[in-house]
Amino acid sequence: MKNFRSTLILSIIVALLTGYIYFFDKGKKSTEERQRTENELFHIEAGEINWLQIKSPGESVTLEKKENQWKIISPIHADADERTIDRYLIDLQYLEVRRKIPQNEIPSGDILKQWGFSNPSLEIYFKTSKETHSLIVGRKTAVSELVYAKTSTGSNGPIYLISSSMAESLKKGLDDLRSRVVFHFNQFSIDKCGIRQLNGPSFSDYIVLKKGKQWELQKPVMARADGSKLEDWFNELHSLHIDKFIADDGSNLNQYGLDSPRYQIWINQSDKKEEEKLLVGNSLPSDTKELYAKMASSNSVFTIQADAVNKIVQNFSDIRDKHVFPTFSEEQVEKIWFRNKDLKLVYVKKGSDWQSEETEKGLANKNKVNEFIEALRNLEAKDIKQEQMEVKGYGLENPQEDIEIEFNPGLTTDKSQRVELYLGKDENGLIYAKNSIEPFVYAIKDSFIKTLPKDPWDWKDLSIIQLDPQEISQWDVISGNQSFTVQRKEGKFIATGISGLDEEKAKDCLELLAHLKAVRWIGPPSQGMELSKPQAKITIHAKKNYVVLIGVASPTGGRYALLEGTPIAFELEDSVYKRLVEPLHTKTTVQQAMPQAAK
Repeated sequence: MKNFRSTLILSIIVALLTGYIYFFDKGKKSTEERQRTENELFHIEAGEINWLQIKSPGESVTLEKKENQWKIISPIHADADERTIDRYLIDLQYLEVRRKIPQNEIPSGDILKQWGFSNPSLEIYFKTSKETHSLIVGRKTAVSELVYAKTSTGSNGPIYLISSSMAESLKKGLDDLRSRVVFHFNQFSIDKCGIRQLNGPSFSDYIVLKKGKQWELQKPVMARADGSKLEDWFNELHSLHIDKFIADDGSNLNQYGLDSPRYQIWINQSDKKEEEKLLVGNSLPSDTKELYAKMASSNSVFTIQADAVNKIVQNFSDIRDKHVFPTFSEEQVEKIWFRNKDLKLVYVKKGSDWQSEETEKGLANKNKVNEFIEALRNLEAKDIKQEQMEVKGYGLENPQEDIEIEFNPGLTTDKSQRVELYLGKDENGLIYAKNSIEPFVYAIKDSFIKTLPKDPWDWKDLSIIQLDPQEISQWDVISGNQSFTVQRKEGKFIATGISGLDEEKAKDCLELLAHLKAVRWIGPPSQGMELSKPQAKITIHAKKNYVVLIGVASPTGGRYALLEGTPIAFELEDSVYKRLVEPLHTKTTVQQAMPQAAK
């Protein structure tokens, strides 16, 4: 008890001390933090600086923050590299003093000249909304990696010793500070873009225009543009960076090949009056991997990577949408027609299901319909013929397949719209195809044919029987030399022809019979299926009786089967067949029967 009381008292003391530390010492800086703050040369916040000038022998750069962006305003007007400026200002904020020499300790005579202040290696001037600061850096000290420095405190101010490596890192020139991003844009504000390419004495133009949410190729041909490819192209354009700055006077552009540039790459943003245009000229005489370039709105000439430019040009020339159908969603498809010389099928969407309206009327196989729609959505051409409306020679005047799709809302209108897809002749593993709303002939892989229904029952729903299990009162099984019956009375199973009925197996069979499904539809029954003399017969008693005839094994591992009174045979999964026809003995009954059978 005494030990418990001591432990309790100690716990209370620890809790009180912890509370004191938390509440009374909260907000106090650590010794290290206080020392670092005290050693800072400028007690400022980097984010408050809005004007900056950096001078070193032979160069001076002035920058100003306008509308939350840094701009170079002298010696040229240009965008600044925001990351470089942010790091620079943070370095200024945390610049530490290694030693301070008060005014009364500075030797008399021309010591400031000796310390390098008459010809400083670096001068930095910067402003906040409240005050102006400066840093003048002299020469290195004789005994350590430090430099002499002074601030704007006047002639009576102290001299500071700061790290020479930090002072060196603060020496930034024009090329260090200017932005190396070629294009500045918001992808979502672009409404037009293109490339003009010089081919000998002539030009070839590629122009893409945004219409609503879709992109259209305007030149060299009126066609759909691929939105996903264009998004990748914008990313490539955004990542294009300047390697070296060459000149800023804008003269003698012919020496760079920029008076008649080989490429003009441009974008137009809806919120800007003028387009951004990049002019690309000759490769460098000393390095063919670099190209001269400039923005049309600027005098600055710079170099960029030839590989990056070639990729941008090549990918834009392939910006055309090669999908045979314009972009659509699965939800837009309302009705599908399939027509050829031997077959006519119609499938209509009913809620979340599909119905067949032709020979095999009734519920359609939703998975097959959706697989076809997805195949149609992703159907891309290997090649596009541009012979306008000319379809002769492609087998499209008398197509082997005519597929019609009703879209609601339509692809190009707000109303319901029907679009047809014609499939022409086969050639070298390809089929020529054409939709009814565009003039182009597409060459697609012939594997697309496999997604189409071949027979009226091909897309028939795989459900053979759909009942509530409670509707089934009895089922009879005749298989080989055995037969048995299972009845349902007052929620219990009663079997005839089976000793020791397994209730779980009976429930399993009831569920299988109530929701009997096919693996696939086969077609009209033939003699080889042996459905006229079945190997098993199952009669299901409900409001309406159903008789399932099961024949021999199929080559694919299932069993041929037929619902009596229907014209189409189907394949039943072999494991389902075995579960339906085997006697529903309990394990105990089977084990007891084995010795008797042996006798």
